[in-house]
Amino acid sequence: MSTHPNRETPHAPIRMEVGCTARVFVRADSYLQVVRGVVVWHEVPHGPIDAMLPTRHRLVEGEGHHATYGTWLYLHALTVTELVMHPPAPQVRQGTQLARWMSTRISAPFIGSLQRLRCLWRQRAGPRT
Repeated sequence: MSTHPNRETPHAPIRMEVGCTARVFVRADSYLQVVRGVVVWHEVPHGPIDAMLPTRHRLVEGEGHHATYGTWLYLHALTVTELVMHPPAPQVRQGTQLARWMSTRISAPFIGSLQRLRCLWRQRAGPRT
């Protein structure tokens, strides 16, 4: 198995021979496209369910995979394969960063308020018997 350092060279094609495997890191909002060949891929397990029930996906020439979050992908070439990693557009990445920043600023006080209300309600209700 080989690891392709596509963090430094996002547009460099990944070439694989028949039966070769590779581990590739994909950033959030990036797109992995099969230029030539057929490849089977699966993600690194993120929990016990993923480890017990791995999901494999098959991509043929012209198809691709849009990564919604950053993760490692394991690739297995069924034919001579060439893949290209398209990084996320800068405006998309900035937009998601802004959305994450806004959601933490909005949800944190709201969640804190809910927790305070829950504590007050428990104090007022008294001990359960």
